Amino acid sequence: MKKLRVLFVTPDPGMGGSSQSLLQLMLELREKYNVTPIVLIPKHKGVTRNLAHYCCDKGISCYTSKFYYFKTSKSIKEVIKYCLNLLFYYPLIIYKLRHEKIDIVHSNSSVIDVGLGISLVKHTKHVWHLREFGDLDFSLYPVFGYWYERFIYKHCNCFIAISKCIKQYYSAIIPEQNIKLVYNGVLCKSSNLDSRHNNKELQFVMVGSIKSTKNQIEALKAINIIRLWGYNNMKLNFVGSGDKKYKLELQRYIRNHNLSENVKFWGECDNVAQILSQMDVGLMLSKCEAFGRVTVEYMLQNLLVIAADSGANEEIVTDGHTGYIYHLGDCYGLATKMRKCIDNKEDLIQIAAAGKKHAIQYFSSTENTRLIYAIYQEEISHKLSNNRIGSEYY
Repeated sequence: MKKLRVLFVTPDPGMGGSSQSLLQLMLELREKYNVTPIVLIPKHKGVTRNLAHYCCDKGISCYTSKFYYFKTSKSIKEVIKYCLNLLFYYPLIIYKLRHEKIDIVHSNSSVIDVGLGISLVKHTKHVWHLREFGDLDFSLYPVFGYWYERFIYKHCNCFIAISKCIKQYYSAIIPEQNIKLVYNGVLCKSSNLDSRHNNKELQFVMVGSIKSTKNQIEALKAINIIRLWGYNNMKLNFVGSGDKKYKLELQRYIRNHNLSENVKFWGECDNVAQILSQMDVGLMLSKCEAFGRVTVEYMLQNLLVIAADSGANEEIVTDGHTGYIYHLGDCYGLATKMRKCIDNKEDLIQIAAAGKKHAIQYFSSTENTRLIYAIYQEEISHKLSNNRIGSEYY
């Protein structure tokens, strides 16, 4: 089989979860399957240490260009931006890539369609990664309505869903046989970074952007309930930055309920793995999580996970076996699960270990890369087969 050249197109110039997954995928494809990765990243002035820098450090060929999402917030400004794609930015990108030999275009998100345009012009296969709902999790909607989303997706025959709930969601507009389920892969950290669960105060942690959809307020309400039950031997840690207005709301709740001794904001950190090694329990309380990369990272570092019964959480965590599940919005239910961790350290350690074993088996980056490479091979085989059929007719 010939060496594949794959162009990855991503909407995220920073190092969010989707970019981390993409970078790891590209490195493993190159290392293990002799794939040559190329990446197209949007220009963004506000991002300093972005994906382009990491790609450069790793010797991955990288193109940057302005382009906008085809799923946007509902505003005239966003519609105008998308029209600039069609009139100016897409032709410019095609021109930049004119000398690149590409076998497959891999779009790393459902909210961009530039990869589709490149694949049509270059006559290559297009693989489309469905990593988010769009409307349910980020309030992003197809720029010209849902009919346009259907029209765009009609021109691609291979989609990758990162969870069953994502696959089910998109099956309403994409033929189900065209959507392949491949769970996100996360790189297993060194066992030296495993949580040892030797804290006197039990440490709960939430990693991710500070914003209402991540639902940090529910964790604060649960901590307050536990305090009212007479417990004070725990701390809630928030790692990440984000919406300043929402953070002020959280801080106001902390002041009003005298929780300052029980809560710590770490801000945005480069050493998240090091911080997690000091924690006991990871909280995933998002209102609609498409997969839950952070959930798996908790598990891989030997933390017990408490997750809401929303999004893909129940595909990753089995209540009472590999973690705990509570009903989203039920603060007393969440507090009860958290109190279990405080009351019974032995159960915590046992469930955390089972969670780690489960995550290694099903959500490793190695397995993710193997399955995606198999999809590439299948798509290339279809193309070769179609070419042979075409030549017979001519």
